Amino acid sequence: MGRGRKVKPFLEGVLITDIGSEGKAIARVNDVVVFTTHVIPGDVVDLQVTKKRTKYMEARVTRVITESPDRVPAFCEHFEVCGGCKWQFLPYEKQLFYKQKQVVDQLQRIGRIELPEITSVKEYAEKFPKLIKPIYNEQNLGIFGNMENLYDKPTGDVVFLLAGDDEFCNGLFISAIRLIEDKKINYRNESFCFYFDFKEINNNGHETVFSNEMINNNFNPVSLKLRGLINNRSCGFSSKILNKFSPVPKDIGIYADLILDIQLQKYSTHNYYFPFIGSIYYTDIGIAKNTSKQEHYKSLIKACDEIERIIPLNKRDKNYNKFRKEFSDFNITPSLRQFFKVAYYYFNSIQYRYGIRGLKINKTFSIMRRLFLF
Repeated sequence: MGRGRKVKPFLEGVLITDIGSEGKAIARVNDVVVFTTHVIPGDVVDLQVTKKRTKYMEARVTRVITESPDRVPAFCEHFEVCGGCKWQFLPYEKQLFYKQKQVVDQLQRIGRIELPEITSVKEYAEKFPKLIKPIYNEQNLGIFGNMENLYDKPTGDVVFLLAGDDEFCNGLFISAIRLIEDKKINYRNESFCFYFDFKEINNNGHETVFSNEMINNNFNPVSLKLRGLINNRSCGFSSKILNKFSPVPKDIGIYADLILDIQLQKYSTHNYYFPFIGSIYYTDIGIAKNTSKQEHYKSLIKACDEIERIIPLNKRDKNYNKFRKEFSDFNITPSLRQFFKVAYYYFNSIQYRYGIRGLKINKTFSIMRRLFLF
């Protein structure tokens, strides 16, 4: 007879004392660190341990006994569902406090960097008013609401967007200026987009360069974006395009960014490529890492429905969009019927003129392996 599983501890009356990376709340029980979610410092809770290691435990909250005096109601009805926000129970000024505390802690404790006295973004803005113009929302609107609230704020002609897990490389903006000069771009009147390459670095330090060179071949930008053959990272584009962006349904969840992103290809009429690594994307540290696979697939299904509603697609691109939707559905509720639907839409979506890269061999093998293991 096999040994039974060990019963994981149930912890009562635990005080939450801090917030760590990725928005996880922190407590300490008998000198062991406990990570949990959707609570804030000052909350007293009961916890069911879900993972137990020598130096730490992960747990889920079963009951909030006493609420922190800092706690405020979450304003978004999709909070705890879409996975885009972790901080809505905290007032905005407290969010800023804990985020700055994390940066300082990681630089000093992990990076062993001696830091001068930390100043705020506001102080830098006062010192360099022409370079830094911070914009503060009166309240946190959620990850996509915050982005949409910025659409009417840029005053320049060219816009670059930077995600929280990315950084721009030196020379990006100089390269954009050279592109304008070399191509004689009417940057004040054209609805244009500049495509540069970017580099991915994972937690193990492995580096991969993603090239946007396919935009140079006069292919349909919407089709390329839909299939992941071009990417918006490192892109600069006309403020005229940003003014055309429309809000996305917030209940889509984590893949609402697909709806935001593809509007760039929808509204851009002139596209330019420059072979330069313009930004670095640090993988495995964003909100996607903490979203369950089920929520990923459910969100992608909603995003595919919304894309077909707002973007005109040709027959093969419609099939590709349906392929992604059906494959997501297959991963939620696998069946033989779903298997054949996935295979049908995939093989009827292939654009042979996109060549080997268009087939995305590695990803295709991974998908087919998942199907045949069913």
